[in-house]
Amino acid sequence: MRQDVEYGKLRTLVEDSVVRINHLPQKGSHLIVSFASIGKGWHLMPPDEFVGTISKMPNCSGLFISDMTRSWMNSSVLRNTVERVVNEVIAEFEIEKVTTLGLSMGAFSALVAPRLFPVDTAIALSPQFSVSREIVPSETRWRHWTKNIQDFHFPSVLPISPMGRVVICHGLVDDYEQMKLFPQQDNVDHFVFPNARHAEIGKLIKKGGKLSPFITAASAHKKRSVAQILRGLGGSWRMRYEVSAHGDAAV
Repeated sequence: MRQDVEYGKLRTLVEDSVVRINHLPQKGSHLIVSFASIGKGWHLMPPDEFVGTISKMPNCSGLFISDMTRSWMNSSVLRNTVERVVNEVIAEFEIEKVTTLGLSMGAFSALVAPRLFPVDTAIALSPQFSVSREIVPSETRWRHWTKNIQDFHFPSVLPISPMGRVVICHGLVDDYEQMKLFPQQDNVDHFVFPNARHAEIGKLIKKGGKLSPFITAASAHKKRSVAQILRGLGGSWRMRYEVSAHGDAAV
């Protein structure tokens, strides 16, 4: 345990024109790396997300990563900085378990992060499969930002790491086209919310008072508990939804 760090107080490790990384050191060997979504102010650094929830979780520290360029991890400066800083924190604070977490762009980042540092669990709420028009031609929602991506280092979330566990949630009102592109694999628990929109998934879980229990259960690989929480909020296993939807269409 570092003796020269004030535990429980947010500190800035990096802040420049591309990326900001804030660190909330707390006692314990579990680190949650939270990737921010695009935020609301186009000319502002996206705000840290999940700070309040993570600060109250026992034995758990947080890293909060914001991308000013909204690059979906395609900025080489962002990638190199994230890889360096996260691995330094893992080593310096003797971290034994790493969870990545994010909404939308942050969820995409949470899924590709295992290519930069070791990840035990990835929690992705409303992730894009891709924001490349070559892969998803119909996707225009984030065109203001994605038009500036010159080189797609991560053209999609593939390959999703086969290591650890991955929890993905999608609202089908406006994310069906993205959702259906995700592969089904043994370590991925994919849930869908038929009546929810892209921007509502995180709010839905938080409003239901289940955000902390959900993150805790997912990080502990408690598949049954995760399913129970999300079903109680209107979610369904993707596979069960698709079987049911196909059955209804055949009638």
